Amino acid sequence: MKKTIIICTLALLALNSQIWAAPAKKNNNSMTADEIRRYNIRRFDIHNIYVWGGVGYSSLLHPSVSATDGLNYTGTFSVQAKGNVGGLIGLGYEYNYKHFLLSAGLELRILSGSDQLNWSNPYSVSGLEYDQTKYYYLTNSRENPLLCELTLPILFGGQWDKFYFKAGAKIGYSVVGNYQQSMDIHATISDPMAYEEWQIPMPHYNAGQYTQSQSGTNKFGLDIALSAEVGINLDRLLSANWQQNNEARQRPNRMRLAIFADYGLNNMSIQGNTTMVTVDENQLTSQSWMSSEWGTSKLNSLLVGVKFTYLLQMNKVKDEMKQNGYLAIFTYDDLSMAAVGGASIKVTNMTTKKTSKRTTNSRGYAIKREPESDYTISAQCNGFEPAAERAFYHTRDNDTVRIGLHKIVPPPAPVPVVEEIIVPEKEQPIILENLFFATNETTILPQSEASLNQLYQMLATHPEVRIRITGHTDDIGSEEDNQKLSEGRANSVRQAMIDRGIDGNRIEAEGKGESMPIDTNDTEEGRQHNRRVEFMVL
Repeated sequence: MKKTIIICTLALLALNSQIWAAPAKKNNNSMTADEIRRYNIRRFDIHNIYVWGGVGYSSLLHPSVSATDGLNYTGTFSVQAKGNVGGLIGLGYEYNYKHFLLSAGLELRILSGSDQLNWSNPYSVSGLEYDQTKYYYLTNSRENPLLCELTLPILFGGQWDKFYFKAGAKIGYSVVGNYQQSMDIHATISDPMAYEEWQIPMPHYNAGQYTQSQSGTNKFGLDIALSAEVGINLDRLLSANWQQNNEARQRPNRMRLAIFADYGLNNMSIQGNTTMVTVDENQLTSQSWMSSEWGTSKLNSLLVGVKFTYLLQMNKVKDEMKQNGYLAIFTYDDLSMAAVGGASIKVTNMTTKKTSKRTTNSRGYAIKREPESDYTISAQCNGFEPAAERAFYHTRDNDTVRIGLHKIVPPPAPVPVVEEIIVPEKEQPIILENLFFATNETTILPQSEASLNQLYQMLATHPEVRIRITGHTDDIGSEEDNQKLSEGRANSVRQAMIDRGIDGNRIEAEGKGESMPIDTNDTEEGRQHNRRVEFMVL
């Protein structure tokens, strides 16, 4: 068994060395081995053919053992399981999706045992010639079962960088099996008559010694075993250069070393009720006197050891790596985080020194396949400050570069100098003329600056004045919506004053919605009058 595993392992290593000696493809030599592996795991299903071999400790476990005692035997019988060498070898398929592993195949398992049979007290035969008594001592009693079975292992697991694990079940059927039982029989004779005649101490004469053995076949049946293994990816421990060249191949090869354990459930049994010792008068034996019931019930198996696995990748995922990945450039407003379309992009490949220009679409993207290289990227758009040039390394994978653009804010219009500003009478509503808002919104339009500046000048010149700003709407739409709109517009005017430096505690804001019209809502002109913002000195 050991020789078979060693020969298979050497053959695999010889084949592997020939594969490694082949020149590596250069299509992705700029990527490290880890980058290629991560690329493959993220984007491809990996299919492998793999072979394995293992060796370790084997034992055939039995729930109960007994023996049928012969004439004149009053001792007891027991079994001590010591185990033996076992092993396995197989060929299968493994599927790898991201970190998930699934494997199945065909495996030959060799299971053996070595059990010591213990007999206490000798067997004696009295009343022979001259009142002699024969004693038979049984030593070195052994039973050695052997089983070879074909199994179908189905295992699930995962792998992360250097480590992996798998667990599952193995369903098999025994194809070869036998067992051997053997023992040494020692016989001595006690002769009281000789003691009386010769007046010497009662002797025990060694009448003879011989070894008896027998063998038989096993009962075969279906075997279900639980299996688990955990180990390391050996190829991760080799040099970085070897790993890079190996991963760059069309079909990389990989190796693993693991500790495994198989435990069989109700799998096989041995042909029972076997005569172990016969005694014939002329050759120290005369009758069958002990029969073994060992193994008549179902036996369980245990196989624990070290396992080596060699994998060869089947699918050529590197062909797809020859395609250039997409380089997506996304432009956005760095304040509002909204996408900015229409931005002019300049992309320079630092290897070829070629520059290309493109424009982002309405969603803020400019996408194109680009070869792997270092790039510099710049962006500019009307109304925004030009973005600083960015350096970026684009791999063969799809990459996205996000560029934030800063909006240009025009300086505030100069505040006109007013020689004297009159404060209106208290509790008298004053309409802010030429104050404009976006339709159904609270945003103040730029052409409202003159009106806002007049209100600001009054508040800045008279710091003792407090005011209340009130918003009004027409009756188009629901009352609830109009109420919210009037409140929002009043608060927008209040915020405009605060932004100019007026203390917010001096300004109140409220909305009246459509509840206080100053004109008819039946005409557009009347509705326009009703849509207004007023302020009142408190």
